[in-house]
Amino acid sequence: MKLPHFLSSYLKQSKELLETHDESRAMSLAVGGDYEAVGALEFCLLKQQGLQPQHTVIDAGCGSGRLATQLKDYLTGTYVGLDVVPELFRYAQQACGRSDWKFYQAPGTTIPERDASADFVTFFSVFTHLQHEEMYRYLADAKRVLKPGGKIVFSFLEFRIPSHWFIFEHSVKDTRPDKVLNQFIDRDMIREFASHLGLEIEEIHDGHIPHIALDRTVRWDSGQEMHGMGNLGQSVCVLRHARVGDTVASETGTDAVAVAAVTRPAPAPIALIADPTKATLPGCAVTFLSEDTLARRADIRFWDDPYATELKQPQLGESVGMKRYIVELDRSWTLDGHRCFLHPEAGFLADRAVEDREHAHLLLTDTDTNLAFDSESRGFIESRRPKLKVQLSGRVGVATSVEPSNWGSFLTRIVPKAIALRDQGCSKLLVYCVHPRQRELIRQIGWSDDQVIPLNPAYQYVMDTAVYPSEWTNGLYLHPTSLSLLHRLSEGLSISGGKRIYVTRKHGIAARSGRVCTNAEEVEAAMQALGLDVVTPDLLSVEEQIRLFASAELVVGPSGAGMFNAVFCRPGTALVDIESQPDWLWGHANLFSSIGLNFGMCLGDAETHTGEAHRPYRVDASALSDRVRNLL
Repeated sequence: MKLPHFLSSYLKQSKELLETHDESRAMSLAVGGDYEAVGALEFCLLKQQGLQPQHTVIDAGCGSGRLATQLKDYLTGTYVGLDVVPELFRYAQQACGRSDWKFYQAPGTTIPERDASADFVTFFSVFTHLQHEEMYRYLADAKRVLKPGGKIVFSFLEFRIPSHWFIFEHSVKDTRPDKVLNQFIDRDMIREFASHLGLEIEEIHDGHIPHIALDRTVRWDSGQEMHGMGNLGQSVCVLRHARVGDTVASETGTDAVAVAAVTRPAPAPIALIADPTKATLPGCAVTFLSEDTLARRADIRFWDDPYATELKQPQLGESVGMKRYIVELDRSWTLDGHRCFLHPEAGFLADRAVEDREHAHLLLTDTDTNLAFDSESRGFIESRRPKLKVQLSGRVGVATSVEPSNWGSFLTRIVPKAIALRDQGCSKLLVYCVHPRQRELIRQIGWSDDQVIPLNPAYQYVMDTAVYPSEWTNGLYLHPTSLSLLHRLSEGLSISGGKRIYVTRKHGIAARSGRVCTNAEEVEAAMQALGLDVVTPDLLSVEEQIRLFASAELVVGPSGAGMFNAVFCRPGTALVDIESQPDWLWGHANLFSSIGLNFGMCLGDAETHTGEAHRPYRVDASALSDRVRNLL
């Protein structure tokens, strides 16, 4: 009978470690090393979550006992340690010397303990090695054994954390069929699992940001020490088995079936400071830069619709209005989510002057803020969910805005701020930059890694002085100053000119989207026949992307992140934007117009049987070729 992957791979690993190291070292390496340090962090985390000496703890994946050995002199209640490798849990049992505690071999993804018997169920470095279905089964059984109000605490890997990427790269290079699985989990999946299982997400913490209050100095094997606050490296999620009869808002804003014992305050009204330049605000200094009515630089030159779709050509106005300013905020203000600063008396401000008609849409793409628009009162409310507050000293540049994980939004809204803030003389930069290319671009601007503070939108931030520029775009129409700042990045690079490129979505991050071209091979072959080079921008370095688009005389490609690199193109560059859905037509047209491109749109035929936002589509390769020939 074939053994489960998590059993066969770990049995093999443990055997090899015991053959090549003494027992103590092998037992530490079997659970990832840093036996004492990680155990101390796990213990402090549980105490922070309310662990009491009389509680019952079920430690699924207890390993060789790094948590158990920390608990042995504290916990007077019951402890149960499960692991798939007998050598590991037997070592843990011996190391603890607690005859009243239970250790045994885990029978797959179930917990053979009584219903409603545990205060805590922990999965440290367990779900990192299981399939998603196995994780779900384990969570379901963990809920069964939890007392009402009990907590599940687990660690996990996620792509949004920069320090986790090297683990994925190592897994890619390790082609052994019997290697230990390294599994990544995204937060949307956690939310769905919790929702379906009737669990409440109480906290999620980024693995690379300190969030565990320490009652001791934690020393790592490398000699590094943690004082005051610490972190595991892996991200941490805390789920609660709600008590029957309680009610509270869930993560999605609707009433949960069952909720936490601690009742959260009801949402309170909060005022929007629509235009900081027209208000006198406590702890706030405003530097007004300009209020402009910008004449549109270019209009849509062609609109090719070979499939006679129902898409309507965007009607671009003759001018675009924009107000630019920079606010400096003291410690009485708190950054919440991606773009809003809150004040306990004054209300909140965003990174733009907000018109009345925009109120309902202001927070649609910021699901991490405590703020929400109340459709009944037509005003804003603050949920006051408890969040960890991070205190930052000194004068901190804040380069945040809406949808920072989107490469296009990052380029157009955030990068100009990051460049301008260097000109403001800030010593630190708070910015959301989880993707390697985002971090690379921030370095390209001139910010060193030790100056950059990665924004975690699950936290709130308080700064001695926060320097916060407004968004220097309007509907993706770039202010000339933003464009000038972006073009600075190509200064000093070798720009050859004359490049003709087709931007594909077949590879890289774009390939994960449902918006795929079903005849991509045909289209790319047609473009290559006309002399265009097929490129995947996110597989290139940032410098290579900038140089490529700055050197282009013709850019063709389907709308998406890669085409936003057109911000590095020179005015007059020809561009064919392949669009298949109505959602982004106006914004993309605004962007290309602000750059002064010779641009137009070729429409693809999107599948209509799916309700997904990103739908497969087909391109008329012959019609596209005709358009490209006209531009050559």
